[in-house]
Amino acid sequence: MQQIKEVIIRKAIKLDYESVIKIMSQVQDMHVKWRPDIYKPNENLIPEDEFERIIENGTFYVAEANDKLVQSQVKSAD
Repeated sequence: MQQIKEVIIRKAIKLDYESVIKIMSQVQDMHVKWRPDIYKPNENLIPEDEFERIIENGTFYVAEANDKLVQSQVKSAD
């Protein structure tokens, strides 16, 4: 198992889209598996143009560990 040296939290950029979709899909799949009565499979979690709009607002953050995205989060309005 690789040791995590540091975790960096930063605003998402356009190049993060594929990694963010991968993480979001993993989370969605877990929700569907655990609570199929509430969650349904969804192949299009967030269209790329919607992702770009969100990151332009500066409200989407990602966490990197060892140069790999490991978490994503949208900051809610205050």
